[in-house]
Amino acid sequence: MKRIQMLIPILVILMLTSFTTPVLAAKGKTEKIEYTLLGTISDLNTGKWGTISLTFNGGLKGTPDFEESYIFEGPVDYVGDYDYEYYWFDGILDWKTVGHHWYEITGYESYRSYKAKWYSPQSTFNGKLVAIWNDGSTSTFSVGLSPLIIEKFKDEGSGDIDASFSFVQDLYWWNTETEEWVYDRTETGSDSYSGSSTYGTSSLSIQFSAKLQSKGGPPIQGMLSLADFTYSSDILPGRSLSVSGIIGQYDISCYSWIS
Repeated sequence: MKRIQMLIPILVILMLTSFTTPVLAAKGKTEKIEYTLLGTISDLNTGKWGTISLTFNGGLKGTPDFEESYIFEGPVDYVGDYDYEYYWFDGILDWKTVGHHWYEITGYESYRSYKAKWYSPQSTFNGKLVAIWNDGSTSTFSVGLSPLIIEKFKDEGSGDIDASFSFVQDLYWWNTETEEWVYDRTETGSDSYSGSSTYGTSSLSIQFSAKLQSKGGPPIQGMLSLADFTYSSDILPGRSLSVSGIIGQYDISCYSWIS
């Protein structure tokens, strides 16, 4: 499973930066933002579900209402575990992965972190959502997203660490005839890392007041959350994007990993 193999070493980065939170604001300039994401949608009223393409764009402008920086140097010792669940589409079937992850990270690190946060009003992001439902029908909506809270962070650091990871997960595929998840297999794995590493993370998180509207239909109100994380590291460079939330009767979830 390529997807979960990518998730395993990412714990090194997340643990090393766990005391901080993510990109300094560009004061007085408009920062253009544009996204195209694939994901899933379900109608909470009818039980229908499907896949979606979601595009939207906008910009951030002005001075953050809050800024801070933080510097840390010292030993690290993280031991823990967590459960996870995510959905994905392989081009033929919809899949669900349910798993459990264990980790242990020890070593020494030094890093600095910057944080900026907006609460002031920003202009609306606009876009389009196209849904292909499991019954073969399609729906197209215009999208309006009004930012409520915007947070940007950036971390940079280096360290000498020893890390070990293990996981167990069950995979299920969706049977369109019986409309139920069917168990496919169980996967297990482990990984480890030891040595010096430099890393950086940047993140953009936005809470939106969201509106969907089909042609000739009434507007539907709800909330969406955007999380955009970029990792630059000796261990695992990459970027994860996710958008999720509920707008009216529609439960929306998009996720992608870009390596």
